[in-house]
Amino acid sequence: MINKNLKIDQKLKNELEFNKIIKILNENSKSEFNKIRINNIEVYKDEKEINYHLNCLDEFKFIKSFNEYPRFKYIDLSDCIKLLKISNSILSKDQIFNIYDAVDWANSFLNVLKKLNFDFQNLKILTKDIFINKNIIKSINNIFTSKRILKDKASEKLFKLRKSIQKLRKKITIIFNSQKKIYKQKGFLSDIEESFYEGIMVLAISSEYKRKIKGINRRQSKSGSISFIEPSGCVEYNRDLAILLDEENKEIKKIYSKITNDFSNQIYDIINFNFLIEEIDFLTAKNKLSELINGVKPIINLSKKCKNLRCSSSNISHRK
Repeated sequence: MINKNLKIDQKLKNELEFNKIIKILNENSKSEFNKIRINNIEVYKDEKEINYHLNCLDEFKFIKSFNEYPRFKYIDLSDCIKLLKISNSILSKDQIFNIYDAVDWANSFLNVLKKLNFDFQNLKILTKDIFINKNIIKSINNIFTSKRILKDKASEKLFKLRKSIQKLRKKITIIFNSQKKIYKQKGFLSDIEESFYEGIMVLAISSEYKRKIKGINRRQSKSGSISFIEPSGCVEYNRDLAILLDEENKEIKKIYSKITNDFSNQIYDIINFNFLIEEIDFLTAKNKLSELINGVKPIINLSKKCKNLRCSSSNISHRK
């Protein structure tokens, strides 16, 4: 079999300023995978392969010139994909939204390819196994607000817990403010009056009066002049609140576990979206190189004297 990979000697690399090409591509690629890909670039002579990549870049430059082209931001989904392959794993909130942003961008890009009245033949080859996925977007929108906060109604249990938490916090605040008012009138409070200790409201008491306060001394200031005391009337309610908050965290984990399992069943789509984003990152780097050198699409001429070499990445596949 003929080997399409032609090793290029260092002298020719220097004449072509190959190191500058690699440097520019690296600087304009956000992907660690693509940086490896770029650093492994060698020379090839297959006309069909050369034309495919040149035409792909040409089409990318063209589609990028339209207002409809969605703003591209590189997102690495490799860690998400690894987790989705592990049973009983749970994605973090950030990872869930990495998938959301990647899918949302990919959907927009695929829509642009369909809507624009041009034959993007080579980009369509690139995306032939990649399809719009509305289910992932919908499943995330169902449980998160537009500000990316988990909705109270993400589950029935979470709704009840948050109602109880809200009610209890209100009660604690009333009791705390009542105690603060009493001790302020007695002149026991320091200038700052109140603070927080591990999420609990505490009174800032001048240390000379700390023994006159009913409650738990949570900490002191560095100078020792102020004691931060949890009023006795709040102690039991704060314990109840801590239990409710722990139950809330457990319920949130269950919700994240459920959506992780849902994404695991759609892992093929997520792998394909990751592939697309990696390819667009690489095309973005090549496009930037083209702009910097005022490059134009070359005409391929496979004569015997010049087997028309091109710079191409080594055959690394990142579909996992």
